[in-house]
Amino acid sequence: MAGDLLNRIETILGRELGQEEKERYLRVKEILQVSDNDAIWDLLVAMEYQRTFYEALPAQIRETAGQIVADLKQAAEKQLTSAQNSLSMPQIQPVKTWLVWGMGMVAILILYGSLTMWAGYCIGSGQSHAPALLLKMPVGVLVGIASLLAGLGLGAMAGKSYSEGTLNWRKQVVPPLCCLVFGLAICALTFGL
Repeated sequence: MAGDLLNRIETILGRELGQEEKERYLRVKEILQVSDNDAIWDLLVAMEYQRTFYEALPAQIRETAGQIVADLKQAAEKQLTSAQNSLSMPQIQPVKTWLVWGMGMVAILILYGSLTMWAGYCIGSGQSHAPALLLKMPVGVLVGIASLLAGLGLGAMAGKSYSEGTLNWRKQVVPPLCCLVFGLAICALTFGL
């Protein structure tokens, strides 16, 4: 009779019961003194189905989560590689060009402001002063220091190009040298060295 009960349980579950499960069902039958055709077996089979489902669920969750993390890691690495490749030197070069031109325009505007201030001083005082007086004004210090800083910045960029083995590094050395020489000359004339 117990074999018939176990066969029905296996049919309902859709799989063969293991030896441990068979022993557990037979033990429940003996302890509770339940007959083979009792309705409680239907409840036990439904509970057994849920138990096996929830025993397998954590492993499935762990496997799926591991796959999701691996996919996210791969996508992040792909995006990082794409971002690194998109920031190439040809895209950065226009920024450098605009930066150099911007610094030059600021220097020209400062010089223009100083020239108008010098002209206004000459007109207001009624005396003619040498343009060298410009260097004694704050513009002399500003232009000299700005030129030195521009030379140092451009020199750092040229040094980086040289360390990367860029072929046109020699062309990039000329502007920083000019800025440094000009800045030193202006500072020397400003401070009367």
